[in-house]
Amino acid sequence: MNVNKEYWKKLKDKEIVAVLDGDTELEEINDNPQILHLNMPHLTARDIVYKIGNHFNYFIPLKYNGLIRSRWQLFYDLIDKATENNQIQEVLQFIFDKENFRVYIEDELALDISACRKLIPQIQDAAVSRINDVLYTKDLKLTKGYDLISLKAKSSNSIQNLSVNNGLDKAKVGFYILPFEKVPEDMMGAVKAELDSERVNLDLVKAGDIFDSRYKTNIMAEIKDKIRNADVIMADISGKNPNVFFELGCAMTLNKAIIIICNKESFDSENDYDGQLPLDITMNRTIFYEVGFESEREKAQKIVKEIRSILTATPVRVG
Repeated sequence: MNVNKEYWKKLKDKEIVAVLDGDTELEEINDNPQILHLNMPHLTARDIVYKIGNHFNYFIPLKYNGLIRSRWQLFYDLIDKATENNQIQEVLQFIFDKENFRVYIEDELALDISACRKLIPQIQDAAVSRINDVLYTKDLKLTKGYDLISLKAKSSNSIQNLSVNNGLDKAKVGFYILPFEKVPEDMMGAVKAELDSERVNLDLVKAGDIFDSRYKTNIMAEIKDKIRNADVIMADISGKNPNVFFELGCAMTLNKAIIIICNKESFDSENDYDGQLPLDITMNRTIFYEVGFESEREKAQKIVKEIRSILTATPVRVG
């Protein structure tokens, strides 16, 4: 008997199915003036059979004796089929895909697409947490990479880990240099969301994200230490901010691996760069991005490829 498959079959629980098919409210937040009730994207019986089942070439009967089967029964079939084909992680990734959340947030919550960046990881984390409340009683845990591990067994007894850390044995640290303005902060959010989506084991922080009592009020000492200890540096030079250039200079002095990005509007603006970056900056390749969910997501995907290349010391195609 394959114990790994037995682990996955523990997902056949009505409470877990109720989370995955959007039947369980995960969180309530006050987004003034609106109260948002957050669920996973709702899946109908037909979604489970046709949208998911057909995508993975599984035959899941929608009806039995002429009656439509319940969603949890259909989900049980889906889990069995995915387990038999060693595709359970792929199925979970498909259910948790960002595009499903985008449609849910725009259509069901009637929110602007800009809300996706904040809400998608929030809903995903809440769903995994709620599932783990159930799995805890079964001595199992679902990771953010949709891997299932035993809380009792040693790591060698866990099911095959499909490179959750992408070749990285322990979490790496990244430091994000940026002006504290909406556009650069939105871009940072897009990069962090993509890191989570691609399961890159990097803790990407900016100044002020973590309080450390050792520094008290000496903010600059804290920033210098974070730069010194970082495995990779992100620097958004949008807005020609002097603080950003000071911190970037510190990183360059320490010969840190640096990815420089800039908002295209700032680059073109007569008040900022007027189409010409400073000479020292042009010695490094700069990634330009435009405002907007799709553009930022596209550039974030490119940035994360470069981050992975730096952390694993492997080349990556940048075109």
